[in-house]
Amino acid sequence: MAKVKVSIGYKEYVVDADAGLKLLEILGDAEIFESKYHSGADNTYHIYAQPENSATLQLIPKPLYTLWKLAGKPEA
Repeated sequence: MAKVKVSIGYKEYVVDADAGLKLLEILGDAEIFESKYHSGADNTYHIYAQPENSATLQLIPKPLYTLWKLAGKPEA
């Protein structure tokens, strides 16, 4: 199965290609929820449209996936 890298904000995830497409379809219809803390006042809550291109998908060639997988989790 082909692998893809899905970038959402500052995080990147590797999933099967079909799962990546489903994920982007779901996120394409999602809105942003945000709560803001205000010192000395009640928190405010906001829902708004997400910016364009807030999530991206990139195909990972099999040799690169294998190489990156072998490298494992980075050490500090």
